[in-house]
Amino acid sequence: MSYLLENNETLSFGLKRIVLELIDRSVFNLAKGNGSFNDDVHDTRKNFKKLRTVLRLIKSELGGKISMQKIYFTGMLAEPYPI
Repeated sequence: MSYLLENNETLSFGLKRIVLELIDRSVFNLAKGNGSFNDDVHDTRKNFKKLRTVLRLIKSELGGKISMQKIYFTGMLAEPYPI
């Protein structure tokens, strides 16, 4: 799935919108249980990989904050989901 900026949308607003959509989709899938548990966890992990990609794109704008956020997202991906 590709992500596009909407008409007259600034880059910063568009990236925030995309990130929030990914997070909302992940939370909804895990809370609602649309598919199997394994599929929901897999989709959530894919969404967090996309979030890390966005962080890499804006790394220079974030300055020193990127290392903490990268550790946070990487740690969430590495930890098994409690059953």
